Amino acid sequence: MKVKTLWVIVGLAIVLSALVVNPMGIGRVAGQVEQSMVTLQNDSTVYTWPNPQTKILGALPAGMSVPVTGRSADSAWWRISYPKGPGGNGWISAANTQPNQAAANAPLVNVYFVTATPEPCTYNASYVTDVTIPDGMRIGPAQSFTKVWQIRNTGTCPWEPGTVLVFNEGNHMSGPDTVALPALSPGDTTDVAVQLFSPTPPGTYKGIWMFKRPQGDFFGDRISVTINVPRPAPTRTPVPPPTPLPPPPPPVQPLQPLQPAPPPVIWPPPVITINFWSDQSAVGHDQCTVLHWSVNNVRAVYLDYRDKDKSYGVAGNDSRQVCPSSDGKRYRLRVIKQDNSEDTRDLTVDVSDAGKVSIDFSVDSDHVEPGACIYAHWTTENADRVRFFNGDEWKTVNRSDRRQVCPTHSTEYKLKVHDIYGGDHERSREVTVSGP
Repeated sequence: MKVKTLWVIVGLAIVLSALVVNPMGIGRVAGQVEQSMVTLQNDSTVYTWPNPQTKILGALPAGMSVPVTGRSADSAWWRISYPKGPGGNGWISAANTQPNQAAANAPLVNVYFVTATPEPCTYNASYVTDVTIPDGMRIGPAQSFTKVWQIRNTGTCPWEPGTVLVFNEGNHMSGPDTVALPALSPGDTTDVAVQLFSPTPPGTYKGIWMFKRPQGDFFGDRISVTINVPRPAPTRTPVPPPTPLPPPPPPVQPLQPLQPAPPPVIWPPPVITINFWSDQSAVGHDQCTVLHWSVNNVRAVYLDYRDKDKSYGVAGNDSRQVCPSSDGKRYRLRVIKQDNSEDTRDLTVDVSDAGKVSIDFSVDSDHVEPGACIYAHWTTENADRVRFFNGDEWKTVNRSDRRQVCPTHSTEYKLKVHDIYGGDHERSREVTVSGP
């Protein structure tokens, strides 16, 4: 009887132990609410929020059962108790988990993610110093030279491929329209070189250049080059040597008739050379060229501008710049020999019309309705620089291009074109569009 009672007590203890260890399984007390749980089918990563891009808090092994405190609206994530997470919670993917029946009643938790928009970087460029050709440097006419600036990227954006230095205004000095720039990181410096040619006429010349992105936006400092082309030294007319006096006659002998003194005999006679030529046989409109001559063993030399009826005494071996479109096309070199006889050489420099500037400027219509837009078109030839006035401001544009305009009232649009040969030769065209 005592043995049987002992086995009953042991059996009751085993049943009570099972209820304490596994309150959710067999032996759950009637009326007890089942806890929301999920069992991991694979190893699972615990994230701060229901997004694999958020911070990782830790990992849980396969086979482990964990309590659920919520679920995402799309049921793709479970929120579980996790002491290291925000508010003592963490998130695991619902994939490869086995929820119990109570997990379906876990509360919905809405998590909103805000994406920060990065601040845009800025483009900038600053002039540092002149590496070559400081401003005001004297350079002879029609001379090739290389201008080099040192530039720093003072923006927060690196210069992208396709960034260029663009001629903006002033004298082009026969340089390129654009110069490619390297992809420069913020804070770095680089040297930018441009091959230029000094104009022929004397004077001060200045060209301004700007930085331009591949998208067409200008940025940074405007940089410039300024040179002085000096005037040529004045040509002095040589003074011909005096004619030597004949030797005195011999003394008069009595009873003998007077005899004239014989003229001096120079033997062998000097060889006279006369050469007269031009750098070019033809030039463009408003272009100049240089005449050269070499004359020896003569008394005097004169350069005649036949179309202008002008004459200048010149040295025997010299040169002079002429501009046929303004001072005539025909030139003559007159040589006075030692015996006062005259010899001449003629030369003609033709003027070609190939260098003249031509401009075609028009609009789609000379009247627009309210809210309507049209295009202004232009085509130029032999133009050095073209600027377009859009009714508000002047813009440097391509030699042949178009721009859309939307006038709200009668507006005058203008086009200014600089001669390809430089200087102050400027042509302009205007057209008026009547608005609504």
